[in-house]
Amino acid sequence: MNRVWKVSLAVAIILAAGIATTLILGGGQRPHPAPSTTPSSAPAPATPPTGAGFADPTTDRLGRKITIPNNPAGQILAQREPGPRTECGPGQAVSSPESVMIQRSYGMPILMSATDGPTRLDNTTLLGYRRSPQGAALAGWNAIARTFAAEPAVVIEALGKLAILAPEKQAALTGQPTHPTPEADRYRRLFAAPDAFRILSCDDTFAAVELAVQIPPEPASKPARQWAGIRVNLVWRGDWLVQTSQDPRSLGSGQKYPNLEGWTPWAF
Repeated sequence: MNRVWKVSLAVAIILAAGIATTLILGGGQRPHPAPSTTPSSAPAPATPPTGAGFADPTTDRLGRKITIPNNPAGQILAQREPGPRTECGPGQAVSSPESVMIQRSYGMPILMSATDGPTRLDNTTLLGYRRSPQGAALAGWNAIARTFAAEPAVVIEALGKLAILAPEKQAALTGQPTHPTPEADRYRRLFAAPDAFRILSCDDTFAAVELAVQIPPEPASKPARQWAGIRVNLVWRGDWLVQTSQDPRSLGSGQKYPNLEGWTPWAF
């Protein structure tokens, strides 16, 4: 495995057991891909994306509408002020961002909203989230989605702009060879956008977010629906950035849930 994909996996490792999803930031077990026979070369910078508007929509594996932007990096939505809502209330479920849209970008589902961002594209990277727990939840998912984008140059750019990396990990992103892997392609096919989120703790500089990704039913003996929790910590540094952690215990991802009581469904 080349160094860039190791850095990517250290930031967000998705381990699929069936369709169950686990996210570990900054450490933990890594999948072991088969040795690659593809010659490696340093990737060119991500190509500036172009296009506006939308192509015909499709659906995800859950039957939800997926909007296809003509710009592969995503279509920013016009923003408005949110109505009265709950944000960082102790023991309370926060309100959803308004008018949330699932878009497909570089092979992954991303989340856009009309109230909490993102509000701009920096080349291929989604930025400009509202300083709110709702903005943090959107930023957390979209950072995960970019980590497994189908174009390696997009992954490298996103890691440099969306994650707080140790200097040695940041250096590994510069000029290192990379190429798509079968493992990443398989993870992309398994992904659906989360059904809901919850805020575990937050203030105006920090948010611990858990995202609920639905696991398709497997054996008939199991409940019809289950959700896997994906946890991510974000720090406000002029925008919401993913905090990589050397202590996986601070994340606790992979917990399965039989229902979404106490969670906030997205307002699609």
